[in-house]
Amino acid sequence: MKGKDMKIRTVIVEDEKPAREELMFLLEQFPEIEIVGTAEHGQQGLEVILEKRPDLVFIDIEMPVMDGLELANKLYKMRDLIQPSIVFTTAYDEFALQAFEVEALDYLLKPISEERLKTTIERLVNNFNKRQAEAPLQGVKKVPVNYKGRYKMLPIEEILYFSTGEEGVVAKTKKGSYTVNANLTELERNLKDYGFFRSHRSFLVNLNRVAEVIPWFKGKYLLIMDDPTKSEVPVSRTYIKELCEIFKL
Repeated sequence: MKGKDMKIRTVIVEDEKPAREELMFLLEQFPEIEIVGTAEHGQQGLEVILEKRPDLVFIDIEMPVMDGLELANKLYKMRDLIQPSIVFTTAYDEFALQAFEVEALDYLLKPISEERLKTTIERLVNNFNKRQAEAPLQGVKKVPVNYKGRYKMLPIEEILYFSTGEEGVVAKTKKGSYTVNANLTELERNLKDYGFFRSHRSFLVNLNRVAEVIPWFKGKYLLIMDDPTKSEVPVSRTYIKELCEIFKL
């Protein structure tokens, strides 16, 4: 995302309706920002974030059910799966140290001024441009994987799916599995134009290698891949609608 075409997909997690609406109004003044969801507490915020997969999240700190710091800590522990930039909003400055322990982009004190918010958005845009410039796989049709102490350049059409687990991220092919020095969020961003689809928080699947789509249990789906062993990839409820739209199911 660069320049005028950049859209920063944003979620707001704020329990007080007036504060939430005020922040939405302020953000609407920035053409780079696209608000894709809101939530009234941390637990709801986590669900919205996992569904919408935003680039940026504004999080109030003091909220019921799950407070903002707890939500941010959960996101920090899931950073191999999802990495939105976090901006805390609060009426108190006593939480600043804890906020930056979870690598928050910024810490805004209420009431938030448009000028202060502008500084945050400019900083975010610069970070995004830098990340895009450094993206190792952008536009490349091969993925470097670890192979016998070397980096093997794996053609993306050979990859059935990527998955994440205790060993990190693994690329699965019909010939075997290889570890990858990238997280699923980075891979999803860099391979989205090549038919790779996030079917589950732990799976990124090559839709060009799907042989069957099977309705599974509790509203979930299962993808059967076209390799000889008919590898199975789960589709969580969060991603079923998008999958059905892609395949016209």
